[in-house]
Amino acid sequence: MKNKILKLMLCMLPLLWSACEKPYDEDKKIGPPLYSPDQLLTIISGKWQMQSAKQVDEKSLTKETIDITDFFTQETGSNNPTIEFKADKTFIADTAGVAVNYFGVTSGKWVFDDPTYPTKINLSDANDQVIGSISIGTNLLGANPKLLYTKTSMCGSDKAFTFNIEFLKK
Repeated sequence: MKNKILKLMLCMLPLLWSACEKPYDEDKKIGPPLYSPDQLLTIISGKWQMQSAKQVDEKSLTKETIDITDFFTQETGSNNPTIEFKADKTFIADTAGVAVNYFGVTSGKWVFDDPTYPTKINLSDANDQVIGSISIGTNLLGANPKLLYTKTSMCGSDKAFTFNIEFLKK
């Protein structure tokens, strides 16, 4: 008898929780943006240097990850790769001495995915062909703003590897 009452109470618990929840307010608005488009442009403009690089094996069951940061600086005279965003919405990627340029180009154009509430910086080459996007990793006004460039290497129609390169503002 006790088990039946306990089971009944456990079944009723989700109903009680859902009855006590506040209804979703569809009229609620997102607050004003933290910064204007001009402020965003000022914050993003400048040089960003590679802090770390990781390779994720998308075919493995556990998504094995290895640090490949040293791979970028093993060539003699190489520096950590940088990307410089200019106020005229162009960029320059400095990958001199690096074995592989994951951007595929040394310069191009950039634009925010949303000028008011950006989450990514979309990159394209001089012919407006999409190269990829860089995620805005942490608050741009914080002490250490970060950007994360992700590039996926395909094997047919399946993901083989994902490369995650993290940049910090210089």
